[in-house]
Amino acid sequence: MSAHDDSTVHETSFTTFGDDVGKKDGGYGSIGRTAPTPGRPRYVALEVVGLLFFTNTYSLISHQQFYLRERAKLEYDVNHLNESLMNNNTDRENTIQAKATTDLIVITLCLILPASLTALLMGGLSDVFGRKMLMYLSLTGAMIYCINMIIVVRFSLSVYFLCIGAVLHGLGGFFATMLTALFSTVADITEPGDRRSWRMILLSFILFLASALGMSISGVWIDRAGYLQPLYLSIALCIASLFVVIIFIPETHQAAKSKYVLKENLSIIKQGFNFYFAPSKTRTLVGLCLVTFITSFSVDFTKQMILNLFLLTRPFFWSTTHITLYSAARVLLSWFVILLTTGCLRRVMSAISLALVGVLSNIVSLVLIAASTNDPMIYIAGVAGVYAQATGPLMRGFMSSLASPDQQGAMFCVIDLSEMVSTAVFTVAGGLIYEATLAIFPGFVFIALALILLFVAVALFIAKRLQDRKGDGSID
Repeated sequence: MSAHDDSTVHETSFTTFGDDVGKKDGGYGSIGRTAPTPGRPRYVALEVVGLLFFTNTYSLISHQQFYLRERAKLEYDVNHLNESLMNNNTDRENTIQAKATTDLIVITLCLILPASLTALLMGGLSDVFGRKMLMYLSLTGAMIYCINMIIVVRFSLSVYFLCIGAVLHGLGGFFATMLTALFSTVADITEPGDRRSWRMILLSFILFLASALGMSISGVWIDRAGYLQPLYLSIALCIASLFVVIIFIPETHQAAKSKYVLKENLSIIKQGFNFYFAPSKTRTLVGLCLVTFITSFSVDFTKQMILNLFLLTRPFFWSTTHITLYSAARVLLSWFVILLTTGCLRRVMSAISLALVGVLSNIVSLVLIAASTNDPMIYIAGVAGVYAQATGPLMRGFMSSLASPDQQGAMFCVIDLSEMVSTAVFTVAGGLIYEATLAIFPGFVFIALALILLFVAVALFIAKRLQDRKGDGSID
């Protein structure tokens, strides 16, 4: 079976700003208002920035989860030192888990909700100030959050003081701003089609490699030296990332306007949604791809957030080192399989077909985690989900290849905005389900996530049929 040509250009027509901008000025990552820097650079060291930034990001995420549970445990033991509940280990563990989960939901919302607001502005900001401005914004937010965590840990303040840094980090865009900058730069320097999709997959590999490094460093270091020292590394990684961006990353997007206009920014978002939902020959296809991307990403994010807490308590009682090394090994194994498999099959299977394999892999993994009662079952679940993380980059690359050059910015803007909103919804819903079912069936939340992905698999199957029909010229 031969793969459908992913370089098909989306055929929706848009009314754009800057009608005076000619076709030769149609810019990547914009809606008719900007132009790419003449002469695309052959290579931009995006992978270096991604490695440094996301190593820090995932280190902070793991650090935060472990610290919240440790504080919940300490508070419980102090408050119930002389009470009979202390003798009931099951009740004690459930109470600690519920408190840690509630705190995690609150702080995660403080990150994601402001990030969703920032996502509304990223398209216009990038158009006017370029890609590097987004990188600076994201790095500034991360630096502030690192400093906030150091203060809270150093002086044993209430964990809710973390909300201050979380809000400021969110206003910097959290990880979404950096993702927008990195992937928009890929769109700037590559032609639509197979090469762009493959570069996005390779960049995604670096980001997940960074997650493995960040989680493993955080877990091992916490077990050895406590919660404060790893945060100093986070500050160093932020500084190193900033240095690389300033010295080694060129601006790949040349702005045609020097003034930011909110009305035009909101119009970009509107046109981005038009790309997915306005009447066109591929409206249903790209809409299903968007739903697949944001749902699979949100499920994976929620799964990892809850899995760390899940493994800290009965019947596993894993240490932070055990959890983070397991997560790192799973990520590395997954991406070895993803790169090998995708590299071999991308010319005989379409991106949608490969993404469907990824979703099915994730479903099997989630069901196995839910049913796990011992360590070997968790390891088997990790192996079963080796291709799950391929869905996101495959869908991102596929949707980018369906967009024309002057639709890239709007497309990525809607992706990142939807990504933030759906992640907030899934994190809250997943946390509440986990709390509500702790005493009955702690793994039920993973069953719920698997059921959601089952609907995504059906959507991908429909998208595959639409793609095949389009290839046969059957879609009017």
